[in-house]
Amino acid sequence: MYSSEMLYAKTNRELRDICAEKGITGVSKTVKDQLVQLILDTQVNQQSSNDQVSDAQFALVKYGCTQVSLPVGGMTIAEVVATYGPDIFNMPANVTAIVNGRSANGTDVIVGGSTIEFSKPAGKKGC
Repeated sequence: MYSSEMLYAKTNRELRDICAEKGITGVSKTVKDQLVQLILDTQVNQQSSNDQVSDAQFALVKYGCTQVSLPVGGMTIAEVVATYGPDIFNMPANVTAIVNGRSANGTDVIVGGSTIEFSKPAGKKGC
């Protein structure tokens, strides 16, 4: 799987080649941002179809300006961060989570249909 950081480091030609490998067509005039998003979306869709997860196990996962529906039902917050954080969201390991509007910790289990919002900790004042 490619991370967004890895994809943005590639040229448009390399991104189009990756699209061809993944069966994405009609991208000859597509700009870099859209190519990257198409590849990331395709990776998520391919992984979820490989896992054969029902729609009831998907949750909306948000970090920064990125939000993706992922098959995370039954996973803990820590598992979601370890599995999807580095590759899809480029998020650090020390993020905080809010699930359905409530603060959550790493051992909380995700229920399908939830909304999970991750944020990185703000700097500390004073010292």
